[in-house]
Order: sequence, then structure tokens, then C-alpha cells
Amino acid sequence: MPQSLLALLAMMVVSLYSFHQQENILRMRASMIRDEIAHNATAVAIERLDEIGTLAFDEGTKGGDIHQASELTVRDQDGRYPQDTPADDLDDFDGVIVPRVRLTSLDTLHYDVRTRVVYVSEVDGNTEVDVATRYKKATATVYLLDTAQPDSIYLSQVYACGSRCDW
Repeated sequence: MPQSLLALLAMMVVSLYSFHQQENILRMRASMIRDEIAHNATAVAIERLDEIGTLAFDEGTKGGDIHQASELTVRDQDGRYPQDTPADDLDDFDGVIVPRVRLTSLDTLHYDVRTRVVYVSEVDGNTEVDVATRYKKATATVYLLDTAQPDSIYLSQVYACGSRCDW
């Protein structure tokens, strides 16, 4: 009888240990999946900001140098930039949402990328301002569409007018 109780106790200990090990493996795999999803979302955001960064700073700077801030594009009373076609400068991408697909070792992941473009302070380059300055900040927000509770990745880049703005 005592051997039976010891054997039963030993089986319970081994079962609990085995369950704990399986739980750790599942946690580790879930963490790896989250990391891969976040890595891909970051890559999508970087691609979007690189795409935007190849364009002109502003509609006003495409023709050459500008000599005062009033020559730059500003938001209208509704808070929108005037849209020109084709999209060929930074502010044309404000509020635009584009779908992106990434093939991974796990599956095909579907993302939406929302871009926001604002003028920022010339002092710190991070504070949003309502007037035209030599700096614009584009923020790409990436949402994973394949889950019920998606995390968001926010990535920002500040773009300078450079030598085109000589005021």
C-alpha cells in the first residue's frame, strides 16, 4: 500500500512537471509569433516611410526654391491638405490608408498602413504645429488585420525642406 501511494505521488509530480513544461513551450511559441508579426509590421512601416521620403517636400518646392513659409501647402479649415494628382509630395499622403501583404514562415499576414503628415516645430522636430515650417513629420501606423485584437506599430520620420526653403 505505501508503494502504491508513493507511485501515485510520483506520477502526480511528473504530470505537473510535464504540464508546466508544455505551458512554457506554448508561451515561448506565442512570443516568437508576436515577435515575427511585430518585425513584419515594422518592415511595412519602414517601406512606407521610404516610399514617401522619395517625394518632394511640398508642392511649392517642386518648382525650385521658396522664400517664405506662406508658399508652402497648409491644411484647409476642415484640417485637410489640398490633394493634387498624382501624389507627388509628402502631404499628399496625409490620411491615406494602403493595404500591405507579407508572406512569412507562419502564414500570409495582411496589414493596413495609415499615414499622417504634419508640420512640426523647428525647435524640437516633434511637436505638431498649425503653421508651415521647414519640417514635416510622417507617421506610419500599421495594423494587423488577421487578428481580433491587433497591436499597432507607430513609426515616424521627420523630413526637412533643406536648401529649397531659404527664409
